[in-house]
Amino acid sequence: MTPAARYAAAAEIVDAIVAGERLEPAIRAWGRAHRFAGSKDRRAIADICYDIARRWWSTAALGSAETGRGRVLGLLRARGVAAETVFTGQGHALAPLSAQEILMPSDPVPYDFPPFLIRELEEVFGSRLPEVNAMVQERAPVDLRVNTAKTSRESLARLLAEAGFDAVPLDDVPTALRLSGSGRGLTETDLFAEGLFELQDAGSQQIVAFAKPETATTILDYCAGGGGKTLALAAASGRRVVAHDIAPRRMKDIPNRARRAGASVDIIDTADLPERCFDLVYVDAPCTGSGSWRRDPYGKISLTEQRFDDIRHAQVAALRSASRHVAPQGRIAYATCSVLKSENNLQINSFFNEFDFMISERNLSIDFLSDRDGFYANIITNISNL
Repeated sequence: MTPAARYAAAAEIVDAIVAGERLEPAIRAWGRAHRFAGSKDRRAIADICYDIARRWWSTAALGSAETGRGRVLGLLRARGVAAETVFTGQGHALAPLSAQEILMPSDPVPYDFPPFLIRELEEVFGSRLPEVNAMVQERAPVDLRVNTAKTSRESLARLLAEAGFDAVPLDDVPTALRLSGSGRGLTETDLFAEGLFELQDAGSQQIVAFAKPETATTILDYCAGGGGKTLALAAASGRRVVAHDIAPRRMKDIPNRARRAGASVDIIDTADLPERCFDLVYVDAPCTGSGSWRRDPYGKISLTEQRFDDIRHAQVAALRSASRHVAPQGRIAYATCSVLKSENNLQINSFFNEFDFMISERNLSIDFLSDRDGFYANIITNISNL
């Protein structure tokens, strides 16, 4: 496929997203319907779609239309690419620009965040918001968490180099390596199969370390999901971790992941949990994922005010439920992959108003400007029976 034909394909996929399809399923559906496209073409088309999704609102403004065609035009303008080289009308390319489309829009270019969140983001970031906006328009770096139960960071970096992957250590995260490229093919290597590393953002690794799991004898990952933080908690503590999720199907991959990593993990149903208490209850709470919108831009595209309210109610429910499983003098680590106060500090303040036997020990906020995903954590201590 020519570069122009790839943009035309991306425009078709974006139209499907506008019509209500999710980003990844729309990309896969296009691939199934166009078997002639090679793997390199499909990857390039997916990259264009993700770049548009990261710039969802600005590309529509720069292209003067919310269609796939308009957003492709907006992306080209944002990148400084001559649109006439893509809108050629030749072969499978998009039709040439109309006289109206050639005119550059005069309206201000909006931020690439859900409009109803702009006020809160301005409160969080202030004068830094334009810089933050520019960061979320770009692809996130690829970070690895070294499985220190099986190897050292130095050894893994050397082995990766031998396999053709350049990775450098991050000074402030002892378990993190950052790849210089996309990391494509990394999970197909023997190094991954042997459990020497997991793909995990450096910010996520920081948040787990902030909970100090090595100081806990018993650990519950209350909202375990796919198990990324479950494995990190097990590696950091050297102990068996109990994994729970209100939707057990989310944990289906944990047993295989734990075996590969050499981690000890017990999966538990909600019905078996009521009488158990733990030194550390890690609550990776449901959230908007605003801190990881570079990786999952569809999260911001699909977020509505109603969904936002539902998420915050789910956070309250998760905290309340988790608090029943904290041993006296034990800790809750409340964590989100969010940069929004309404999901972070404000939720914690409301929690303390309801549970006066809990106090905040310390908190940590990580934002995009550290060139990693945005996170928040608050370590809450159960002071009953002290």
